[in-house]
Parts: sequence; structure tokens; C-alpha cells
Amino acid sequence: MGELRVERFGRYELLIPVEFSGFARLYLARDTEAPGASTPVLLKRLSEVNSGDAAFIEKFLTSARRTAKSHHDNIARTLDFGVVGGEYFLAREWVDGRDLMGVRHSARRRGLKGMPEPIAVSVTRDVCQALHHAHTRMGMLHGSLSPRHVLLGFGGAVKVIDFSHDWRMLSPDTVSRLNIMTGKLQYFTPEWAAGLAEDARSEVYLTGVMLYQFLCGELHLRGDSDPARLDEVRQGRLIPARQHKPSLDEELLGILQRALMTSPEDRYPSAQALRDALSDWMSAHAPSFHADDRGQWLVRLRQESEGRGQ
Repeated sequence: MGELRVERFGRYELLIPVEFSGFARLYLARDTEAPGASTPVLLKRLSEVNSGDAAFIEKFLTSARRTAKSHHDNIARTLDFGVVGGEYFLAREWVDGRDLMGVRHSARRRGLKGMPEPIAVSVTRDVCQALHHAHTRMGMLHGSLSPRHVLLGFGGAVKVIDFSHDWRMLSPDTVSRLNIMTGKLQYFTPEWAAGLAEDARSEVYLTGVMLYQFLCGELHLRGDSDPARLDEVRQGRLIPARQHKPSLDEELLGILQRALMTSPEDRYPSAQALRDALSDWMSAHAPSFHADDRGQWLVRLRQESEGRGQ
């Protein structure tokens, strides 16, 4: 048998392709110069389109520097970044798990109406902790918050990834050329839709959008096109959560409704305030819940999905 050839990228061995998109190519990789060289990392190689966008690169590098200096249990660690052979890259810790968009789709295929409430609430609480750290310690918004940018590990860990690495960093010409706006308007705020500046309360809203989807397993918007969804977001015409899930807990419904208020002034004033409300709910309704419980739930979901060939 011939020797298995492993592609090299600088000091990294690229072991398995994970995802290719218009933004970047992602690999499970190994850092050959790290003390624990057997420890896997996630390596992101930016696409040529991104590498040629000066504004994108400036923001990408600024974000990478900040996340590399900051350490938080709910933010995936940036281990390295730079340029190899003219290609910009970022290496971060590998999380053995699934992004929450994939988790939601797997749950739907099994006929589940969202996640169990303690899992949805505890995951969202950890997202709030990551955002509060970013807003107050790192001095930055996430910039592209969605379930694709939250990982749930099979051990129960929650990690927020890809701070400011999404298409809103690109120039308008690049966005238009790649046609990458389609389908993304479920993760935008009323203030963005109205052309207003966003702040930490905007990410409270987006966290509320994710909590809605985690709890209900469905979207909060009726529109079947981006213009229609943009109009719904701008006007705050959301599908009532209980239309999807009539059994939703009353107190939890109140938390969700406040996070999703159209006016930023009516929302929780910070990610920390939303985290506190979710923590109070967990203390009252699931006091013995542990992070391991959500990891075990995810493992069961994976096993059942694999058993059905999904």
C-alpha cells in the first residue's frame, strides 16, 4: 500500500476537510510544532475573495488578535493566525461536537419540537456569558451571531466561535458578487433592518432569536423571501412562540418576549442581564441540571440520527 499523503499548510498537517464555503476552507488539522502535537485544531483558510478584501482582512486580523488574548470557557480559543503563502488563516481549538444549526436540524428530522427546555436555556445562558465577556472585556460585538456560530460539545461544553468572521465584514461589492445575503435575514435585528447602529442589546435580540429556535424548533418569521423577512424583522412581526409550542413555560415565554422586543430600550440592557434571568429560571425549574446532561442528550441524538441514516 502507498503511504497516505497529508497536505501541509505551513506548520500544520491538514487531516480531514470539514467544510468548504465562499468564505473559507475548514480542516481538522495538527500543529506539528505545538508541545502537544497530537492535539487537533480547527484550521480556517480564507478564500481568495476574502484575502483580496482589504477591509475584511483588517477586521479579521483585529478580531483574531483580540480573541487570541482573551480566555473564556465559552469562547473557542484562537491559537494562531497569520499568512502562509499569501493565504490568511486562523487556527482555533477543536471542539468535538456539533454547531447548533446542525443540532436543530437533527432534532427536527427526529420529529422533536426543539430542545428540552433546560438544555435550550442552559446553552443560551452560556452564550450570554461569552457575549458579556466579549462586550465588556474584549470591547467587541460578535458581529455575526447565529446557531452556526455556537458549538455544543459531546461532553456538554458550549463554545461561541467566529467573532466578526462573517459576510458583514465584506465590502458591498464582494457581498453582491458572491450573492451571499440570500437566506440570512432571520439573524438580523430591527435596528440593522432600519439602518441604525447596533450595540450589545442587538446581540441580546439575536440571542433571543436563537433561544426561540432552540425552544420551538422553528423560525420566528413567516416570510418566504429575504425582503419579506427583512420587513417582518423591522416591524417586529414575529410568530408567537406558543403558536409553535403551546406548552412553553410562562416564565420562559416572558424572558423570550423581552429579549425579542423591537426597540433596544425595551430589551434586557445587556447579555449579563439576560444571563441572570435565564439562571434564575434554571434555579427554579431545573436546579439539578448539569452540563453533562446536555452532552449526553447530544450523544443520544447523534446515535439515533446515525441509526436512521440521517
